[in-house]
Amino acid sequence: MPWTTADVERHKKGLTDKRKRQWVAIANSSRKQCIADGGTEEKCDARAIKSANAMVSKEVDMGELSEAVTKKVSGKNLPASSFLVVGDPEEVGTWALPVKDAAGKPDHRLMGGAFAALTGGYRGQKYAGPNKAEAIAKLKALYKAEDMPIPGAAEAAADSLAYIGELLVEVKGMLLEQGIDVCVCPECDEEVEHERGTPCSKIECPKCGEMMAPKTEEKAKEMGSELEIVKLAETYAGVELLTVGIAEADDQGPLTMKIRPIRPGFGNKKDNNYYPAAMLKRDAHKLVGLKMYETDHKAKDKSTRTWVSTTTGLLGFDSIGAPILETVAHNPGFAQR
Repeated sequence: MPWTTADVERHKKGLTDKRKRQWVAIANSSRKQCIADGGTEEKCDARAIKSANAMVSKEVDMGELSEAVTKKVSGKNLPASSFLVVGDPEEVGTWALPVKDAAGKPDHRLMGGAFAALTGGYRGQKYAGPNKAEAIAKLKALYKAEDMPIPGAAEAAADSLAYIGELLVEVKGMLLEQGIDVCVCPECDEEVEHERGTPCSKIECPKCGEMMAPKTEEKAKEMGSELEIVKLAETYAGVELLTVGIAEADDQGPLTMKIRPIRPGFGNKKDNNYYPAAMLKRDAHKLVGLKMYETDHKAKDKSTRTWVSTTTGLLGFDSIGAPILETVAHNPGFAQR
């Protein structure tokens, strides 16, 4: 009987799709020649199976005469073992989601791209191929083996927001440049005129030696509730300050800010995580109520003494899908500085 690839497993197990096609070609050719030479079907079938098994086994044992099959990714030739999905080891078109380099070492950048493609779409390309659930399981196991956290937009954004204490130090200088030109000592109430643009926090009180704080005069009130959009340096983990407001009912009222803590795309170089816009939209609400500290974002430094501000609401998203949050500096002394 003529054979198809569906028949191969009964006679020779463990062959790839390509080897199965070779087996079928050899067996059918051998059978046809045997019958043409006058052999019976039963005898020719047995001879064809034996011949195909021997030829395929010999080719496997000898190995490929050509170079190993690889797939080029970002200019590098990667073997099948570098991919999460491999339909046929000898058909590169069935390979998808690379996560390791050519030497078999996990590549964190490739892992981030694969995770994004599997969960939300990487650079507009969402993986829709076979074995998706299996690929996700393999990738999570790889993250665990590398002792890396599974990518999560909310956690990364919370880490970025911990830098708000540092951002507020920069904001106070911006406020001063907008018209505050009188400093007041928070300890003894001594008032000192200063050169516009010089932060009060850099001026010592001539009476008691404490650092001064700004006094809100009419010129400061003319600012209204918002300043122009101010983009802060990338050293602050990508957080952007959008607007700043000063409570008019109380010269020492809370400082209100609108911030953009994270944008869609890759995160910092250290972690190299990728955050799709869809993921940010899904998890941004988790950022509301986060506490921010004046000190660096280390657990041992966090206390009620260093707690200076809190995110109070999710205002929406900008045109590229970045969340916009409202943040209030409730610590009066910190807001003044």
